[in-house]
Amino acid sequence: MFFLDNPLRRFFTRPKKFVSQYVSRGDMVADLGCGPGFYTIPMAEVVGPEGKVYAIDSDEKAIKEVNSKSSKLGYQNIEAQ
Repeated sequence: MFFLDNPLRRFFTRPKKFVSQYVSRGDMVADLGCGPGFYTIPMAEVVGPEGKVYAIDSDEKAIKEVNSKSSKLGYQNIEAQ
């Protein structure tokens, strides 16, 4: 999971800046193949509590990681499956 979500990748990719081009406050969005939440968490921040992010992945470890991150950061607008 480290290769999919690490500080170096975050520095060069800037996920929040990227998703902000396509996602707005209050939107309902889906992150298909979410992995460990590299884009999921920034999406949740951008859509705010009025919005919803559906994080979908076939890897149970990835879903557990997204749930762990969202709980730790206090995001209640993420539904991971």
